Amino acid sequence: MNRFWAKVNKTPGLGPNGDCWEWTAAKHRQGYGLFSYNGKWVTAHRTSWELEHGKKPSFNILHHCDNPSCVRSSHLFEGTQKDNMHDMISKGRKVQLKGKESGNAKLTEQEVVEIFQSKESQRKLANRYDVGKSTIARIKHKKTWSHIT
Repeated sequence: MNRFWAKVNKTPGLGPNGDCWEWTAAKHRQGYGLFSYNGKWVTAHRTSWELEHGKKPSFNILHHCDNPSCVRSSHLFEGTQKDNMHDMISKGRKVQLKGKESGNAKLTEQEVVEIFQSKESQRKLANRYDVGKSTIARIKHKKTWSHIT
């Protein structure tokens, strides 16, 4: 796979810890290397893992170094999607937008405060604010908008 390795920069000092092997060719908008193989695009880090282990991985290929363009096999490991999410959260890479910042919010902060403090039924509140009853329940039980209630 000389064609693959010709697209890798192994210069010391690359990446967060200075020991990454950087993919230098095409990249996905999130920074993952892309490699054309057998007429289709595959991720470079997955290809690197396959070359090292001589088989296709059963799961996702994750980065210990958190550098999406790194293809150094010692920086890669197999994991489930759940492992991937846990890794992302434990390393502080998940950005959780809250309330009106999420872009999906239909209610204002003032309306949420009114809902939280109201003694009216969830059905009446849902009708008044034109949201589902489950939205009202999540506010009342501090499952959503808990940063202001």
